[in-house]
Amino acid sequence: MNKIVVFTTLAIFHFSCATIAKKDLTQTVNFAPKQDSCHVLVDGKYIGKSPLVYNLDITKEHSITYAKLSYLPRTFTIESKRNNKWVVKDIFAGIFIFSPLTLSKDKKTKAWNELDTNKMPAELVHWEQALPPSDYLNTLFQIEDLYFETASYKIASKHHKNIDKLISIFNKYPDIKVVIHGHSDKKGNEENNNSLSVKRAEAVKKHLISKGIKAERIITVGHGSSQPIYDATDQSLYYQNRR
Repeated sequence: MNKIVVFTTLAIFHFSCATIAKKDLTQTVNFAPKQDSCHVLVDGKYIGKSPLVYNLDITKEHSITYAKLSYLPRTFTIESKRNNKWVVKDIFAGIFIFSPLTLSKDKKTKAWNELDTNKMPAELVHWEQALPPSDYLNTLFQIEDLYFETASYKIASKHHKNIDKLISIFNKYPDIKVVIHGHSDKKGNEENNNSLSVKRAEAVKKHLISKGIKAERIITVGHGSSQPIYDATDQSLYYQNRR
């Protein structure tokens, strides 16, 4: 009889104690926005491209960023919230075994918590649909397929049509201003890279001015090689940093 009581007590403890039931205190989260191949960052760390699943710590909130070329990046928070069903289990278990052991254990480890994934964005906004611009102030985006040859700031003619998409936005919203950011890869010394990145931004500005956009509506900034998209040893990826 004593063995049955002990076994029953252990079974209740095992299935009511969230700390034991959840083991590593993680929850599997599915990152799958409508746009495939989004870069996914969790708490500032890159974890891969969507769609993907990843285990997150349930005891704290997490900052998530989706980023994809030509789309506005989206940063959001997944909150850690208490699930009261585990509290109820702990209370009943405590009454049965005459001990608040499971209650105190789960409270200490925050094993009651679960991640609220209900507010994760379903998709990203393409920069052409980011209207009106006043709703997207201080938001960075990259015009698709606008890259430069090594050590060059000349814009290939095939890229003009993508830059020209900005003109209709300028014309429709006469009060907006834009900041154009130029970048380089890590080849060469940093002084030259800084200068080159400025010239790349200026080249885009010059093209827009040639289409009738006033110079005072365009600010240019160069970042050199300090903000690479790919900080990798694969030379084939470096062209994406020359933007």
